[in-house]
Amino acid sequence: MDGKQIREMIMAAPFLPFRLHLPNGEKVEIEHADNVAISPSGRTLFLVTDEGTTRIDTALIVRVDVRQAV
Repeated sequence: MDGKQIREMIMAAPFLPFRLHLPNGEKVEIEHADNVAISPSGRTLFLVTDEGTTRIDTALIVRVDVRQAV
């Protein structure tokens, strides 16, 4: 997945929650734009939750599912 595409999804107005699929089968939910940041290079995504901070290499993102507004 391209970091530029992820950045566009984070900055979208209105923001739509999305799910990242990783090669190990893990799924990462991005519920709010306020909880996620991407490095200037677009190579690293940071997700902050109640459990802590997760760092994800955007090159390892296999697929992204965007949830549509209801």
